[in-house]
Amino acid sequence: MTKKSTDSEPGSSFQNIAIRGRKRTLGNINAAKATWRLEMGLLHQHADGQSYKQVRFRSGGGTRNLNVLKICTIKDILTIAVDTFFPDENSKLGPLSAMEAEIRDFKGDTLDYSKKVETVYNEAKMKLLRLYLLGSYID
Repeated sequence: MTKKSTDSEPGSSFQNIAIRGRKRTLGNINAAKATWRLEMGLLHQHADGQSYKQVRFRSGGGTRNLNVLKICTIKDILTIAVDTFFPDENSKLGPLSAMEAEIRDFKGDTLDYSKKVETVYNEAKMKLLRLYLLGSYID
């Protein structure tokens, strides 16, 4: 026995349905969330200067799980990633002032810093987005 309740917000596509005393929401609840989950990794320039190597957790890198607002831009993600991997602007790799940092996607492609996280998610068509902070020494 089901009955519709009027607990949903006006103009919302969600309906609360009471089934035997429990409420259940119909619709895409993930679309209603204000945040996205993403994984952030750290890649550092290899000694040859051409390739990048993933930095492991014990060396100050690792994969970090972040919750960010949908309206965040990639520039905001850069700030969050730098604060995460370089606390007090320092890490085992050296000081942040001696490095250049940029954000790349899971394929290694450069991202436009004005793009929103939601746009990158929609373009990637992935369940969980993975981005990398690339660090290289300034010559």
